[in-house]
Parts: sequence; C-alpha cells; structure tokens
Amino acid sequence: MRPARIILVATCVAGLALRLWLALRCEAVPDFSDMAVYNNLALSPEFSLFPPPVYPLFLRGIYGIFGQQAYTAVFAVQGVLGAISVLLVYRIAERAGGRAAGLVAAAVAAFYPNLVAYGLTTLTETLSVFIALLILDILCGKGGERVRSAAVAALLVIGFLVRPAFAFFGPGVLVATRRRVVFVITAAALLAPVIVAGVSHGGGIGAVLFYKTYNETSDGRHYVDIEDTAIGKDDLPASVYLSAALRFILRHGWRTVDIVYNKASVLVSRGFDTFILHEVIGDGPFMTNVFMYAYLPVMVLGLVGLVRYAGGPASPVTAMLVSYTVLNVLLSVFKWRYRLLIEPMLIVFASILLTRAFTECRRSIHGDET
Repeated sequence: MRPARIILVATCVAGLALRLWLALRCEAVPDFSDMAVYNNLALSPEFSLFPPPVYPLFLRGIYGIFGQQAYTAVFAVQGVLGAISVLLVYRIAERAGGRAAGLVAAAVAAFYPNLVAYGLTTLTETLSVFIALLILDILCGKGGERVRSAAVAALLVIGFLVRPAFAFFGPGVLVATRRRVVFVITAAALLAPVIVAGVSHGGGIGAVLFYKTYNETSDGRHYVDIEDTAIGKDDLPASVYLSAALRFILRHGWRTVDIVYNKASVLVSRGFDTFILHEVIGDGPFMTNVFMYAYLPVMVLGLVGLVRYAGGPASPVTAMLVSYTVLNVLLSVFKWRYRLLIEPMLIVFASILLTRAFTECRRSIHGDET
C-alpha cells in the first residue's frame, strides 16, 4: 500500500475505534429535548411528517434489531456513519485541494469533538452530516452528469426529510450541479407528494420556523415555543406564519437587523450546545474548554481558506456552505447544532489553506537555498 493510503486507513480506523469505544462507554440517556421527541416517534407505530420521518424510522430500524431504546446500538451505528464521513471528508478535500489536504482534513474530522459527540445522541446531526458529505462527494466527483444530478437531488430530498434545514443547501447544490434541469425535475418529482401531504396536514415547517425567528417574543438568537407567540398554534396554513413574520420585519427594521446579526454571530462563536451535550461530556472544565475552543481554529482557518480558494475544484463546497449559512441566517433559526452541518466544509478549507501554505513555505525555503 502507498504511504498515503496507509495513513488514510489508519486515520479512519482510529476515528471508528474512538467512536465505538465512546459508544460502549456512554451512559447518557437521551430522554429530553428533541432527543426524547425522536425516541418517542421511533417507538410509536404512527407515522408523522413533523418532525420529519426519516430519522425516527432510522431509530426504529435499530430498535427493531437490537431492542427498544438500545441507545448503545444507536451510538455505535452512528459511530460507523461518522467514520465513513471521515473518509468522505478525505475524498472531498483531496479532490478540492490535493492528497495532502485530504489527509489533513480526515485527521481533523476523525477526532473533531463536535462530530464525535453528536454521535452519542439521538439527534439528526450525524446522519445529516453524512448525507451532506455524500452530496458533496458526488458533486466533486466524476461520472455521468445526469446520473449525478439525479442522485444529489434524491439525497437532498432525503436530507430534507431528515431535517428541513437541508432545503437551504438547495440553491448551492443547484449552482454546483451540471445538469440543472435533471436536478430540478428529480427534486420536484420527489418533493411533490411531501408538499401535498404537508399542505393537507396544515402549517408548514419552514413557515413556522420563519415566524418563530421574526415575532414579538423573539430575542434574536433563540426561538420561542410556538405556544408563547401571538399566534400560539402550529397547525395553521403556512401563509399565516409567513404574513405575520413579514409584518414584523416591516415594522421593526432595526430589531430585524439585530436578529440577523445575532444569528450570523453563531458562525464565528466559540460556543457549543451545552444543553444537548451536557449529558455526554459532563461538567469537567477540561472537556468544556475542548468543546469551547476546538471550533476556533477550524473557523478562522476555514473562512480564510474559503476566501482564498473558493473557486475551481472547491466551488461545490463553497456553494453549499454559503447557501446553507446565508439562508439559515435570513430565513430560519441558526444555532450551534445547525452550524455542525457546515463545520466539515470549514475543515476542508482549513486543510487546503494549511497544506498550500506549507507547500509555499517549502518552495520559499528551497528557493532561498538555491
């Protein structure tokens, strides 16, 4: 085996070993917040469009094999998905910035705290990251353009049925794909029954989140429960929530700017979701500091790398990252959990920046020696 392949295999195996070791040791019980919601849906015989059905069905399949509330099995399966995601990060970074960038990106992703920790929850993050990276892997690869365009459209719809925020990747994927007509037709055909079912059910996930973001009780960063708002219901027509949010924006210009600013600040914040991860990482100052500051170098280097290497082979990564971030900030809630979907993309750009800087430094040194 070539040295690079040995390093890659060792990195993926180490990432898998870490995730499985933690899965076997984790004693956290995901019985609160959205984790409890997904658990209850997985254990229920009913089928619901809200919350989206794919992740509860994913849990239901694991529980069907290993027993009800087999959390260790869930964590282990998600650990395997996380290890495969490390390989996908390598493939994306290798195609966008070269083999060295791929190896650095894989090494970071293998041990990156957020990517590891969310696998120890019954939340959609690990599955969502895997699907987003699979889309990028296809976009950055080669092959039949029509097949690839149809495949990314199908994956985007599946991602939407895992978590609705996947819709914000849509414009970026559309820009990055070559056969846009095929992409649009495939996505529309797959989404049509979902939209019909959603309209017949009443309300609309995107409209509700838009309203939760822009309403009289919003504080700019967090969104309130729908019961605490003026409307107080989550089963009304989508037009009700859209019109209420638009009225708020028109009446409160500066407050709207403040809300957008506060949400955008999450991108450059060192914070993490302590409410969700408290049971996983505990209260120790060491682990808290690890989670607080692990994102900072990835964010700084990733954003610098994005500015410098946005085009060329890395353009699909750029399109998806920018599309998701901008639309999340403007149209919905943007929290630390939501930021996780773009953190692997920042890892890719950070790795490209580091390896290119190292190469330029070596050339400069060798040039001086000659």
